[in-house]
Amino acid sequence: MNVKIERLDLNEQVYQILKNQILTREYKGGARLDLNDLSEKMGVSKTPVKLAIHRLANDGLIEVISRSGTYVSQLTSGRIAEVMDARIMIEKWCMEHLSKEDREQLVTQLTEFVERARTHLNSSQFLYQQFLEADVLFHKAIVTMSHNQLILNQYELLNSFLYISRIFHFQNLHRSNEGLLEHEQIIEEIKHDRLEQATHLLVSHLEKSKQYMMFLIKENGGAI
Repeated sequence: MNVKIERLDLNEQVYQILKNQILTREYKGGARLDLNDLSEKMGVSKTPVKLAIHRLANDGLIEVISRSGTYVSQLTSGRIAEVMDARIMIEKWCMEHLSKEDREQLVTQLTEFVERARTHLNSSQFLYQQFLEADVLFHKAIVTMSHNQLILNQYELLNSFLYISRIFHFQNLHRSNEGLLEHEQIIEEIKHDRLEQATHLLVSHLEKSKQYMMFLIKENGGAI
């Protein structure tokens, strides 16, 4: 896909475009990225492409192998397990430390995201990417209530890895509907100040997602 850059901030734009192409698997796991080819397709010099590749390597989305080349990182079931375990630790901690002052606001936000997800789920054609966005916002809202920017930054980096597998994950209508019901149960527990039970349900919900994503990757040959 040829993407022409028109705005002034080339470095950021090139980074965002390449990141999106990797996350949506336009460039599949294991694919070799050619600097000249990318530069030509985007109509930019090599410099912003090099800077984008450096940032994506720091994100863990690509690998730069000496004397071999630049490759899109593969997502394996083992990698999913690692990332999801880290995500569970963060979300669990944030839920356990949710202040009473923040609970009402969080319930309002979570309810909005559930309603948005329900609309996409019940659409005549299941809009799973939009559903995914609502799901991401649901979980991010919990982490945001930690009021800790460092935690939030680390969490968003974890989500970059998971975005790839979650696209496949949410194409399953049954699991998407099941997950939405689990979200509603979590909201109900927070609403009634039953934080321990809400935390238990959240961890259980994430563990189910972890197992299902690992299953999908194994069904896909072990990597995507």
